[in-house]
Amino acid sequence: MQVSRVGNKEELNQVKIDDIKKPITETKFDDLLNQLDVELLDEEKELFQSIIVDRRVSKDELNTLSYEEVKKLKEIVYRSDLNGSFITDSLVVFEGLEMAAYLETPNLSDDDNFNKAIFEVLRDLNLSQEEGLSLIRELGDFVDNEEKRDFENRLSNSQYDSGVRYKVHMGKDMQEFISNRLEELNRGFDTTNDEIVKEDYLYLINIYNKIDSKYNSLKQKDESSLEQYTRDTKPNPIYNQEVITLYNDVVKEHEEKDKKEFEELLLKLEINNLTDEEKEKFRLILEDKEFSNIEMDSLSYEQMKKISQLISQKDSNDIPIENTSVTLGSRTSALLKTVTASDDDSFNKALFEKVKSFSTMEEINDFLLPILNHISEQLKRFDEIFKLNMNELLDDLINGFKEWYDKAENKETKEHYTSVIEKYSDFKEFYEKIKKTDENS
Repeated sequence: MQVSRVGNKEELNQVKIDDIKKPITETKFDDLLNQLDVELLDEEKELFQSIIVDRRVSKDELNTLSYEEVKKLKEIVYRSDLNGSFITDSLVVFEGLEMAAYLETPNLSDDDNFNKAIFEVLRDLNLSQEEGLSLIRELGDFVDNEEKRDFENRLSNSQYDSGVRYKVHMGKDMQEFISNRLEELNRGFDTTNDEIVKEDYLYLINIYNKIDSKYNSLKQKDESSLEQYTRDTKPNPIYNQEVITLYNDVVKEHEEKDKKEFEELLLKLEINNLTDEEKEKFRLILEDKEFSNIEMDSLSYEQMKKISQLISQKDSNDIPIENTSVTLGSRTSALLKTVTASDDDSFNKALFEKVKSFSTMEEINDFLLPILNHISEQLKRFDEIFKLNMNELLDDLINGFKEWYDKAENKETKEHYTSVIEKYSDFKEFYEKIKKTDENS
């Protein structure tokens, strides 16, 4: 029978500071296990209590735990009772945000071999904080605790006691999930012309191949063990059709809620230039709070211009607007800057196309930053209401580099500035061509 659930911020705020300064002694730990109705082996009790006695879990301590132990540890930390009171002795701080990816793996699917494969691949690759969090989002995102609560609160006692818990993926063939995603990634790699995006595709293809290999190895080991007891290598699933139907209903309810909240955000931001197709496309791109280079690669200039209205927005008091903070891929960030660089749409379009033509971030930054900095300087010089003449701005930028050329004392430096001047002169011609086309259309 369910006796606790994952705590939320509101419940956590009720906890008194003095209470969480006290260590979790053996007696307190035993009381916590009784309150949560969690059973542990004696060696597990000793291990977990020694780790959380100071209410902190370090990266080194987490690294000593297996997937199965992490899964059990999650059952006893950060819990509230069913009346909404945070259970004080379940409050434990994980010292590094990079640990969140490991802690999330048991929530990914109802296929424990898949979850364990992700956990072990994360450990093998030793990814950075940003890379680890991004991979979890790629695999299905972090659990929505409100959705998790709704699902688990509707389970029968027998379903809950059998071990059914909310998962990001439920009722899916995870081998098929891996195969389909690999097929999508390989197709994307073959069709994109963007060298930076190709690198991102290769990075994910490599990781999915590692997951596939690890997953199949775990499945074979699991099946071999089961065959010692039964000819049937597939144990009866606790995630039966009744559970899957409940899961689908809860997911659908929350998806409708998400769509409503997205419409409210559009209204708040006064965005009314999106088609229904674009609304859904942008909602799905931004729902995990990450806008990757691969997702960017599917958007046109016009769509990038539109989606930029939803990212890093501030209110009239210069306070960030909730739900517009998004983690951006390096190339995505650069291209978003191009579509909002000036009030001249032809200039922005030319800048967007030029930046897309570069194959490295070094090339992008070398070209883009001087332009953006010069625009910023000119706006500060006059005021932000002043409408810049982008032809004059480019002439001014080019003349500045010509002055540096004249001051250069050696051949190598002069050759560098000659190349820079040619680059911006070519861009000016490209911009004028696009501007003429736009004026005639």
